[in-house]
Amino acid sequence: MNAITHPPRPTDAPACCPLDPSNRDRAQDFFSYWKQGAALIGRDAFPLLTPRPATWADVQLASMPHLLKALHALDVPRRALLLTMVCLANPGFATWLQREHGLHYGHLNAGHLGSEIFQIVVGLLANQQAITHDR
Repeated sequence: MNAITHPPRPTDAPACCPLDPSNRDRAQDFFSYWKQGAALIGRDAFPLLTPRPATWADVQLASMPHLLKALHALDVPRRALLLTMVCLANPGFATWLQREHGLHYGHLNAGHLGSEIFQIVVGLLANQQAITHDR
């Protein structure tokens, strides 16, 4: 009789899902995604961006005129990422910026953004509760 064999289970598998809230530091995760987003967008929107940002000051958003200039210069995926980041930092800008740039939440899908930017947007949104005013 032929026995069915299964491949051995990996011994280095995590004990829980990587997105399990009990296994994460949301503030650290949010900052990590924020840094990745800032690096993809560049110095037009993040004028104090350093090669290896270590603090919130290194990835601080520019003033509104600079953000508008950056939004006009970016392609749609990076524009959607920057729009998401600006709206998370200051929710009051959300409606005005979306109307100004013709973007809507339909642009926040993997088909429009590509996998790298989509992963950053999802990471930011999943960890947005980590935003505090005492950064």
